[in-house]
Amino acid sequence: MKIAVGAFSIECNSFAHSETTLADFKKQIYVEKDSINRDSAGSSAEFAGAWDVFAAANVEIIPTLVATSSPRPPITSVLLKEVSRQIVDAVPDDVDGVYL
Repeated sequence: MKIAVGAFSIECNSFAHSETTLADFKKQIYVEKDSINRDSAGSSAEFAGAWDVFAAANVEIIPTLVATSSPRPPITSVLLKEVSRQIVDAVPDDVDGVYL
């Protein structure tokens, strides 16, 4: 079984002035494809737990993108489009599922 895995999370505050950009994410956690590992989002993150379950079940893990941010202003549409594109482009046609 093949499962594409990734993470994209931020707590946005619509009262904060400004916007969160791709550069802001890249200053925090932004890991792409083969550089992704169990602890990319943090060793106690949900992502790490899912990775452990997939590994224990001998699932072939297909890494896509891990992008997480601490609380910030709302994201830009450019950021959303780029993160979405990177995740979708990294998912091969023959996966059995996606964990995001």
